Amino acid sequence: MQKLCEVSLEVYLAAGNPFDVVSRPEVCDRCGRVGCFHRHGTYERYVGSRVVKVARFLCVLCSLSVSLLPCFVLPYRNQLVQKVDAYFMAEQQRRVEMSDMDLLRRYWREWMGHFDTIQRDTGWPAGEPLKRKPKGYWQQIRRTAGTIEAAQRHLTGCYGISLLRRYACHKRPRHFDC
Repeated sequence: MQKLCEVSLEVYLAAGNPFDVVSRPEVCDRCGRVGCFHRHGTYERYVGSRVVKVARFLCVLCSLSVSLLPCFVLPYRNQLVQKVDAYFMAEQQRRVEMSDMDLLRRYWREWMGHFDTIQRDTGWPAGEPLKRKPKGYWQQIRRTAGTIEAAQRHLTGCYGISLLRRYACHKRPRHFDC
């Protein structure tokens, strides 16, 4: 299982050890027990040109493994959320000038094919009409959550769905107050 944790890129990189900046999960989403996680090592992944370590925890009661991915990273993607956000918010001419344009354009196509799934499955943000165009909805969730990282954390934490795709590792938690 993968969860997103709130931590900035600067703080995460300065720490060196992810266990210094992330907190172990309190409640196990499988067995519902409290205080049952212990450190279970790390794994490395690329984020742009950087390599970051991701903390893993294991529930000692039911053996659920949980990775705490920092919220500045897109799950299963090699780009910072801020870079993807800058591309999605940019006008066409500015997009052409970006160095990772081909990769970011592919992410845009994934968003265009996925945003209606997010709307249908979550209805978020509630209380206002959902924007029907991809860029408009991106702006809406960004504005509602405050940042795109916070929007990503909300979607995965409350609904088990990420910005660009639904993954099996993002389960809708039983114990989360949305």
